[in-house]
Parts: sequence; C-alpha cells; structure tokens
Amino acid sequence: MFVVVGLGALFLLVVRAAWFFTIDDALITFRYSANLAAGHGPVWNVGEDPVEGFTNFLWMLWHTPFAALGLSLPTVAKLTALAAGTAILVMLVVTPGSGVDYHPTPRARSEPQSPESSTPSPRPGA
Repeated sequence: MFVVVGLGALFLLVVRAAWFFTIDDALITFRYSANLAAGHGPVWNVGEDPVEGFTNFLWMLWHTPFAALGLSLPTVAKLTALAAGTAILVMLVVTPGSGVDYHPTPRARSEPQSPESSTPSPRPGA
C-alpha cells in the first residue's frame, strides 16, 4: 500500500509542477485543430496551401471538437494527460502481476521439509 500512495503522490507532484508549462509544439497542434474546427481544414494559415506541421495527427483530431466548442485547448490537453496518467496508475495497481499486491490474500503456510523427506526413496529391488 505504501508503494501505491508513493506513486500517487509522485504523480500529483509532477502534474502540479508541469501544469503551468505548455510546450510550443503543442501550440502548433492547437492552431491546426482550431483551423480544422472552423472548417478551413488542417492548415497553418487560412487560405494558403496546406502544410503538415503538426506532430501527431490523432492528437490534432482529438482537440478539434473541443476547439469547435470554444474550450481552451491547453487546458483540454492537460486534463486529457491527467486522465490518461490516472488511468495508467490505476491499471498498474489493479492489474494482476503488476508487482503491487493491492488486495493481499492470506496464503497457506508451508511447513519446512526435513532432509529425510526431500531425499528420494530407494527403488525396490535395487
């Protein structure tokens, strides 16, 4: 349980530290998303030839409906990252074999074997 609390606290600390920082590449994608939402297609400048300047096509498409609603795309991106990170932490904790024993179950205690019981018995007639 200590590991779970530690991972959660570390995650929240990193989210807090990065919340007020937006990488410039994200702003490029947001401009393409806003232009696509406005009906101009995925273009950098409206009325010019299309140039593929975004880094991730699906990320640009993800933000397009939020741009159409007039929401702040940096906030949408940060909330999306927060939700994805939280989902990953939950999967790490509750997935069997993840190394974190979130729901410990009592185990049967095995008795130590004596040296005599661990040696093979001789074959009859040998």
